[in-house]
Amino acid sequence: MKRKITIALGIYFLIFFLGGLYIITTIEDSTSRLHHLIRLYQVEILRERLLIRIRYRYRECKIFRQDIQRLFSVSSS
Repeated sequence: MKRKITIALGIYFLIFFLGGLYIITTIEDSTSRLHHLIRLYQVEILRERLLIRIRYRYRECKIFRQDIQRLFSVSSS
């Protein structure tokens, strides 16, 4: 009887231990995927900010060029 109880407790311990390992690895995998997703989102935000800055600078350069052309066309006349 004592041997059966010991074997049953050993099996329960093994099942709970394996279940705990499964839960830990699943949480670790999910956390890793979430971290990767957050990193991709941050890169997307940085990319959008860079595009906005490039467009702004391009507009500034375009306006500056137009002003220079006007200045030279007025002075040429």
